[in-house]
Amino acid sequence: MSVKRFLSVTNRITRLALLFCCLAGFSLLLSACNLPTSSSTSAIDRLKDGLVENYEPQADPASLPRYTLSPQQQEVLDSRGYPARFTILFSQDEAGTPIRQETWYFDANATAVTFRDGIIVSETAETPVAAGLSPFTPELFTARMDIDQLLAVTGQYSFTIQSTNQSGLEEGKLITLPGLTAGFERGELRFLEIVPAADLAGESPPSASTAAPAAVSGYVLTAFEQPNSGSNTLNVTIKNPDGSSYQLPLTIQMDFDDSGLT
Repeated sequence: MSVKRFLSVTNRITRLALLFCCLAGFSLLLSACNLPTSSSTSAIDRLKDGLVENYEPQADPASLPRYTLSPQQQEVLDSRGYPARFTILFSQDEAGTPIRQETWYFDANATAVTFRDGIIVSETAETPVAAGLSPFTPELFTARMDIDQLLAVTGQYSFTIQSTNQSGLEEGKLITLPGLTAGFERGELRFLEIVPAADLAGESPPSASTAAPAAVSGYVLTAFEQPNSGSNTLNVTIKNPDGSSYQLPLTIQMDFDDSGLT
């Protein structure tokens, strides 16, 4: 082989090696950045409607951010303790500024306090409905949480999921687990309602080892399905700074058979 031909072959090999290194580096960069593609979907959108059991969230609860209570919220907490139940709505104003609206229900003294971005906008008398105290606290939940993060902070991995196109949650997903109902839109948390788990069915949920599940059309409901079976109405109250309010009603019908949620 002539020296000229040898150098030509060597240059070609060098160029191919450099091209391979560039392509490999670019591939690693895309993987590290986890850049979305046109076919990417959120974790919740990949789930089918029905009962999901033993879900494994891809999130570490210890590394997730927590909401910081405002001075007014901390003052209410110091004087009354944590609310027995609460609702949180995540939205935006006309300028696209994020809004966090919370209503804390103190059933022990029949009052409710509504905050808008941590500022008290109203305090009203409410009819007590809860018999206990929720294990969840408002600090656990933040804007734009996905389903993996939500389940990681609650520590519960079995739930029901249902698609919905109701007003205020178009092309959304509703999930229900003991003590919590949450609405997602485009994979992000939009609202949630927290109640003590014993109040989901108006009484303590049955124990899998001691309770006799109800039979429906020959199918025996599981201990998880029994308190959630039937029509469940969720009313999210939206209160404005001027004192006016309106409700966002969501009705969830859950019927089960041996194949799951029908």
